[in-house]
Amino acid sequence: MSSFIEILIVEDNQDDLFFIEKALQSSKYRTKVISSGLEAYTYLNEGTGSPDIVLLDYRLPGMDGLEILDALGRKDRDYSFIFLSVDSSIGTVVEAMKRGALDFIVKSETLKKELPSKIDKVYDLHLSRMRKKKMEAELLEAKTAAENNERKYRILVDAVFDAIIVTEEGVIVEANSRAVENSGFSYDYLLGKRALDFIETDDPAIFSEPEDRDWRNVEGRIRCASGEIKMVIINSRTTELKGRNVVISSIHDITESRILEEKLRQSEKMNAIGQLAGGIAHDFNNQLSPIIGYADMLCHQLENPQYRKFANNILHSALRSADLTKKLLSFARKGQVMLESVDINDKLTGLLSEMEREIPSSITIQEKLDPLCNVVKGDPNQLEQAFRNIIKNGIEAMSEGGRLTVETICLEIEKEEDLVLSNHLEPGHYVRIKISDTGWGIPSELKRNIFEPFFTTKDTGQGSGMGLASAYGAVVEHDGYITFASEEGMGTDFVIYLPLDRDSDYFMEIQKNVEDMTARNSTILIVDDEMMLRNMLEDILISDNHSIISCASGEEALETYKENKNRIDLVILDMVMPGLDGFETFTRLKEMNPLVKVLISSGYNMKREIKKLREAGALGFLKKPFKMNELRKQLKNILG
Repeated sequence: MSSFIEILIVEDNQDDLFFIEKALQSSKYRTKVISSGLEAYTYLNEGTGSPDIVLLDYRLPGMDGLEILDALGRKDRDYSFIFLSVDSSIGTVVEAMKRGALDFIVKSETLKKELPSKIDKVYDLHLSRMRKKKMEAELLEAKTAAENNERKYRILVDAVFDAIIVTEEGVIVEANSRAVENSGFSYDYLLGKRALDFIETDDPAIFSEPEDRDWRNVEGRIRCASGEIKMVIINSRTTELKGRNVVISSIHDITESRILEEKLRQSEKMNAIGQLAGGIAHDFNNQLSPIIGYADMLCHQLENPQYRKFANNILHSALRSADLTKKLLSFARKGQVMLESVDINDKLTGLLSEMEREIPSSITIQEKLDPLCNVVKGDPNQLEQAFRNIIKNGIEAMSEGGRLTVETICLEIEKEEDLVLSNHLEPGHYVRIKISDTGWGIPSELKRNIFEPFFTTKDTGQGSGMGLASAYGAVVEHDGYITFASEEGMGTDFVIYLPLDRDSDYFMEIQKNVEDMTARNSTILIVDDEMMLRNMLEDILISDNHSIISCASGEEALETYKENKNRIDLVILDMVMPGLDGFETFTRLKEMNPLVKVLISSGYNMKREIKKLREAGALGFLKKPFKMNELRKQLKNILG
């Protein structure tokens, strides 16, 4: 046995390699470095070297770490793998371990400290495995000479860590002490029984096949005497023992490793739920804000005592719900498949809000929604799924960032005016939904296929190819039309036409509400990325005779204020927004106009930050969710 631990480092990142080699400066380690995945595979597959440990990076040129493990297979190796990755997700860990890695190290600041102990631990396991491999080899060799060496055979069999059984035509004729221990059955009970009476496997010939062949890493389940089910890996080979053809099987218990896998998945799930709960609490506050605001308005505006009582009950229930947001862990939404009046603007706004956590901060969202024509007759779940699929396509096409734009507008299609559309649509009034991205675009050779079922350019297992196909089907089912325009490297525009439901009471009510808006007193700039919150603030402030300008981002707010600063009396500014956040927006507004009046708003607990902003000139703070009177009180204090 060598006095050195021979280590092959497969790493292409020079910075990471520096820290790895620094961690392995001890004289007991001897290292070799390969920076290419393909070169490492060739080196290991051809047996050029004989490392004890292979430190295998995930991301490599030529072949990545998982591909190398796949290509090498789970055959007998004289070396053991430690997998390296910056990705600590449970999926990567499980996939690496499934493919034969003995351990997993996340690249982090603690790499230098953790690496030597990890290597020593894996090296001990490696030595144990090599000893086991050697013993199994000796065991199999001993089986061929069992007639002359029965005592040595028994000692070796009992010394092996795994259960060993010998079967003839599927019947157990020999078993070691580990087989007795693991199964719970006595030695005498096992002899003469069929192996398949205790062991389930997809390949039953593994215990009875007389031909000269091997079985490697066959999964099975053992039913123990106690009733417990154990997961096992079986390796078998046929041989001659005492002049008879038998099958010798090594049965390795993997129950604990499978339990560990499940625990890792559960841990990841619980971590995700914890993160989700925090996000939901914030989003739920935003959803509660318009409920509280509108209910508060009703309490003050309804003259009928009974109706005012109803509104007051709504208000108090919403306020109680606000107190429960920290305990919110999950939610589910269900709905029947049926046609109803669907507010397309609300559906798109709600969907973008729901998907906010999926959208990288490098992607900005722009909404241009026409309030005058947005009601269609349709299945809200089908339409939402169609919009979701198209939006997800756009997000995936902008892996390096970009802008996603969602627009709605109403139009009338007449047969004489638009021959292309009239070939697909009946003349009438439609809402046009345009979803645009600035991603990589669609290659010309693929354009004819994108709406076909199961067509996808993603890697196997990464997508079903049904997203755009189902969107196409949903639009057509609603008597609509979907088309697209795309230029490679410039992005893609998906355009959907759906017939307006102009006769619905909902449509009439929206038209009336929009038409009733009149010019107001003070001019207030609202800056918030949540459209529902902007709408709620607009309704409250317009009812109080204020003139409103709304912006969905800090960047848009700065441009708007620059053009209108002489007539804007107050800015209501949200603190948490994608892109330019509230803090930076406030600073730049102050640079434009040191006397600008700003009322800051947030649903987060930001006492320290709010204090700094108040000291810098912010005139008030509005904690979400808030009641109408709280808003009015702040405005009175600021505007007089």
